Parts: sequence; C-alpha cells; structure tokens
Amino acid sequence: MTTMAAQLRSLIEAPEIVVLPGVHDTLSALIAERCGAKAIAAGGYAATASLLGRPDSSQIPRLNTRPVIGW
Repeated sequence: MTTMAAQLRSLIEAPEIVVLPGVHDTLSALIAERCGAKAIAAGGYAATASLLGRPDSSQIPRLNTRPVIGW
C-alpha cells in the first residue's frame, strides 16, 4: 500500500511539473480532482475563512480542518 506521502514524493521527484491547485473545502477539492489534479494544496486559513467567513486565528484546530477539505 502506498501512503499519500509516498505518492506526493513520487510526483515531486518526477521530471514533470507538479501543479497543486489551492482548495478551501470539499467542493473545491472535488472540482480539482475532476479537472485532473494529481495533488492539492490545502491550508488552514482558506478552510477557516470558507467555513467561518473570517480570518484564521487558531479558531479551528488543524485536525478539524480535515473534514472541511474532505480528507
């Protein structure tokens, strides 16, 4: 079984350029996947801003952003 970290490392080490679209919730992650993205970039600020409508000031713990992004 290949871990997500190993998959990302193989993408980075490949000679092709890796495009990492930034996502902020499950819908944007699904759209990126359907458009062919092999990996995504997801940050706490974007997840918090889309969920709460205000900047991230440690209002949502890191592990709680996972369900927002759909991971």
